[in-house]
Amino acid sequence: MKFFDFKSLSDEELNVLVSKGNDIAFRELFNRYWEKLYVASYKVLGDEQVCEDIVQEIFLDLLERSSGMEIKNVRAYLYQATRFQVTNHIKKIKFIDKRAEIIEHHFIGNNVEDYMATKETQSLINQSISAMPNRCREVFYLSRYENLSNKEIASKLGISIFTVETHMKKSLKYLRKSLDLACMLIIMEQFLN
Repeated sequence: MKFFDFKSLSDEELNVLVSKGNDIAFRELFNRYWEKLYVASYKVLGDEQVCEDIVQEIFLDLLERSSGMEIKNVRAYLYQATRFQVTNHIKKIKFIDKRAEIIEHHFIGNNVEDYMATKETQSLINQSISAMPNRCREVFYLSRYENLSNKEIASKLGISIFTVETHMKKSLKYLRKSLDLACMLIIMEQFLN
């Protein structure tokens, strides 16, 4: 089948080809929906990088799942996946904000106390980051402190974008666990006093 024939195929026909490992069919599906999914998520979140990451995650997930499940309506599946990812992102933001509120509430006081609390919190974050595995820490640093995109990180480190995403997920999970433990200790300390 020639490349120009792929444009005339339905989404479902393309997905069948994707499940058989056809990269051109995957690229055609990606080109059909990438911008639409990006715009849908951007209308809610308003963050370019986050929306790009969400859409990329959706297509990576589609690629991974395509051989294991039958998708009867690809368009509906992609929009549902976008809604799910956007909702999850909002939940994460609310959870992070709640954690920050707990830490901030614990350290309310005069300016010296506030300054010390900020230093203590930053120290805790730095300790958590330094305890990460080397590659996770490197990817996290490039993403969060140098503001590089996943594509730029992959290029700089000579690894795939998927590998960058995997390391970011691991590093964020590690950081989240460390901060959750710190929040629990702070809450326990409040109850004991």
